[in-house]
Amino acid sequence: MRKSMFVSKPNALLVLIFSGLFFQGCGILGGRVTTEEDIVYASKRTKWEYVYNNLGRISPLLSLNQSIVKETNANKVTSYTVYDIVNLSDGSFALENKVFMIIDNDVFPMKIETKELVAAKTLEEKRADVVKSDSTKVSVVTGYAENNKTIVKFKYKLNENIMSRLQSAERVLFRYYAGPDMITVELKSIGLGRLKKAMAE
Repeated sequence: MRKSMFVSKPNALLVLIFSGLFFQGCGILGGRVTTEEDIVYASKRTKWEYVYNNLGRISPLLSLNQSIVKETNANKVTSYTVYDIVNLSDGSFALENKVFMIIDNDVFPMKIETKELVAAKTLEEKRADVVKSDSTKVSVVTGYAENNKTIVKFKYKLNENIMSRLQSAERVLFRYYAGPDMITVELKSIGLGRLKKAMAE
């Protein structure tokens, strides 16, 4: 008798949830590519977006949102610009004004064009269940927890040498420094593959 290969709906849902959390922590869910024509500057813009969420690792890094824009103007001149949004936990040391791209163990220091610093604050409700006189439960707010984080935004360009190396790269990492902490984000296979394809088109 053949066994059914179907997964029950509850189990399938759990598999999807845990898979999503795992891949999100690894950064694989990033790599979305969009292409637009810019009539203002008469250019073609291809944007690759990558999101890395740091789940469960001891590091001041909470997440990295990264966009790389390839822009080709009417004169067929192409530029590659990187936009990093680095989210750091409360209490983290300041992020140094340095970004390094590591391609197959070769280190390329980036020339930072702009750096912005933003302090963000969020309030989280603390709730508890209270039993009423009729034995029913209600959820009430017992207080608030304040969460602080620091957001650092970098803008820098990638030159043709780096883009050429990127196309044959097997491993690509981005490195940041915050006090005693060395923060490294690796582009996983799916995200790196989509980046190569987007930048080659």
